[in-house]
Amino acid sequence: VYSDRLVAVDGENLRTYAASEGLAIGPINIVAGRDRQLWAGGQSGLAFLKDDRFHKLKTTAMELGSITGLVVREDGLWLSANAGIVHIPQSEVEQALQQPDYQASYEVFDLVSDLPEQLQRGSVYVYSSGVVESSDGLLWFATRSGIARLNPAQIFRNPLPPPVVISLLPLKLKQATSPSWPTIRPRYRAPRLSVASSMTGRPNLRAAPR
Repeated sequence: VYSDRLVAVDGENLRTYAASEGLAIGPINIVAGRDRQLWAGGQSGLAFLKDDRFHKLKTTAMELGSITGLVVREDGLWLSANAGIVHIPQSEVEQALQQPDYQASYEVFDLVSDLPEQLQRGSVYVYSSGVVESSDGLLWFATRSGIARLNPAQIFRNPLPPPVVISLLPLKLKQATSPSWPTIRPRYRAPRLSVASSMTGRPNLRAAPR
């Protein structure tokens, strides 16, 4: 690891990966791998090696930011990131590896939901992971003043979506001569008692039988 580039050594042969080879994630903090798949976490995101070229992982939500810890497991990737503890499920990882332009979904455990305190931010001069996995499968994250423990096998996830209440259903009618359907812009609410800011939603309209 040399700041913002990686060098692979194969006997007497050297192969350098930098921004021109797709490794555009800023100064590199951490490198990890599993089953011959290599990942690199940097100051501006996460990248993976595919066909002798790096690809920055794209996500559906906000950018991951600085990655200071990385563990590769059978259930996906676990990161120590700016946003908090980030888990990218294995199904999303496989999609991204097959299609580098795929936008992966992930879940976050942060100060609002689960973290007891802010994760420790690493230094570009110290190449040590902010998260490690113990032999019993537990994950240990370095925080600003201690250690946070997470058991991936015992995470409760509520599978039930919150009830949706439609508060307004305005219709914008076009000219009578237009063959188009009217524009519908529903206003709706989905109450949630905990971590409401982490909830997202979108309308899904289906044709009703006549």
